Amino acid sequence: MKDTAYGSSNVLIRVYENNLLNRGHYDRMLAADSFEDAVNVLRETPYRNDVDRIKEDKDYDTMLMNELHQTFDELFKISPNKALVEVFGLRYAYHNLKVLFKEEFTEQDLDHLFIPIGRYDISELRQAVRTGTSDVLPQPYLDSINEVQTDYDEYHNTQSIDIILDRRFFSHMRILADETGEQGIPEMVETFIDFQNLSTLTRAMKQNRTRNFLVTILSSSGSIPKADLVDIANKDMSTAANILKDTKYKSIIEASVDSDTNEISPVKLDFEIDNAYMKMMQDAKLKSFGPLPIAAFIYAKETEVKNLRLILSGKENGVSADGIRERMRLNYA
Repeated sequence: MKDTAYGSSNVLIRVYENNLLNRGHYDRMLAADSFEDAVNVLRETPYRNDVDRIKEDKDYDTMLMNELHQTFDELFKISPNKALVEVFGLRYAYHNLKVLFKEEFTEQDLDHLFIPIGRYDISELRQAVRTGTSDVLPQPYLDSINEVQTDYDEYHNTQSIDIILDRRFFSHMRILADETGEQGIPEMVETFIDFQNLSTLTRAMKQNRTRNFLVTILSSSGSIPKADLVDIANKDMSTAANILKDTKYKSIIEASVDSDTNEISPVKLDFEIDNAYMKMMQDAKLKSFGPLPIAAFIYAKETEVKNLRLILSGKENGVSADGIRERMRLNYA
């Protein structure tokens, strides 16, 4: 699709950006003496209508999910390419697939766990989970659904639901990114998958996970070959760090190495990965034409929700401002 097709949608994105919380909002919430005072800061933001209710019932998760839901609904309306928004909302569809399969296999009512975000209604996903077919869902959804069903029919192991769908999510995301035909989107998604693979690899090494576990859980849709990542897992953490420094993510790996042990710290790596991805999105934000400003705005809104949840949860549970701040991620500005 021509970059100029996004002219009107990108003008609206600039308007939406003005409503994102800024560093001043976060700093005032962190400096607040109580949960109630922190919530009061939101009176001057798009969350203003929920302030009084949250102070009473402290159910801020509902507010945050509603905000995300409204954001995705609006972006599906204004984007000239719906698949672009679908790419970045696909995680919610796969979350809902997990819930649907767990309902189906355990005969529980898990309706409260659904997230109403995605290109296709939960009712369409439910029908496909129950029948294995759909006149609405594209084939990658059905491939994922049928793999879970086939595995369960053979092994009757509900724990496999998460493992299979997490892996299928990445391959589906890469397929969608390529299908958008939009310049820059496949590269952005490939980087996201690489980051998730690196995080999974280092955490699995710390936990002494088996080779078979890594073969099952790692994605083949990134730029670093899956076989290479599995081989790295046979090394110690220091050797792994030296090998990964030879990839295009050298600076991230170097920043994630503990100076005392010369080993990769999974916690530091996750922090550096999140910040590196946000910096990439900040560059995307500056594009005047094309699809990247929409992708960047989605990530910015999701980061805002994560930061707000951290602050409100921290204030509710008496965590210090410094303790909350060190877990927050870079904001959009």
